[in-house]
Amino acid sequence: MIALCPTCHRRKGNGANQIDRKSLRQYKANLAVLNSRYGDIERRLIELYAGLLQQQNHTASEPLYFRLGVGTALQVMYLVQDGYLVRVPWDGVKIGDVPLLEMYQFTEAGTEFVKRWAAAQPIDPGDEAAEGTMAADTNS
Repeated sequence: MIALCPTCHRRKGNGANQIDRKSLRQYKANLAVLNSRYGDIERRLIELYAGLLQQQNHTASEPLYFRLGVGTALQVMYLVQDGYLVRVPWDGVKIGDVPLLEMYQFTEAGTEFVKRWAAAQPIDPGDEAAEGTMAADTNS
C-alpha cells in the first residue's frame, strides 16, 4: 500500500492526465529503495537537489554545491559510498584549523539517479533488470 494525497488519489487510473498503475508501482519501489538505503539527511538532499534541477533546468556541467556541517560525512555516507555524492575541497570558514562546513556535490551518476527518481523511473539497477525480464515475458 502507498498513501496518496487526495489530488493524486483522484488522478489514479488509466485515462488522460491520470497516474497509471505501473507509475504508482514504480514510485512505491523507488520509495522502498530510498527508505531502506538512505537516511533522513540523504533523502532531504535528494529531494532538494531534485527541486533545484527542475527549477533551473540544470545540467551536470553546471555543478551545484551543498554546504553541510562538519561531521555530516556519516549522515551522507551511503550517497558517498554509492558514488552519487562527493566531498569537494573548500577553504571555507574555519576556527583555527578546524573547518565549520564541508562542501559536497552530486556526481554525474548522482545527478542521473536524482533525475530518474524525480521522473518516477527505476532507481535501483535491479529494477531495470527485472523490468526488462517482465517486458520479455509479456512479449513472448
